[in-house]
Amino acid sequence: MVEAYGKEYKELWFVEGYETGIQYQDKKRDVVLEFYFNDHKVHLIELKKTGN
Repeated sequence: MVEAYGKEYKELWFVEGYETGIQYQDKKRDVVLEFYFNDHKVHLIELKKTGN
């Protein structure tokens, strides 16, 4: 289950190509972890660098 990463997340509703998404931000490490869903199943996981 995705919530294993914590309860502090942002729900993403207008995600192109996917029904919904969840975003976790780690400000200490300057990264964002995103999970994208279709039919209540994870279809894509992205880890993005947000800082300099």
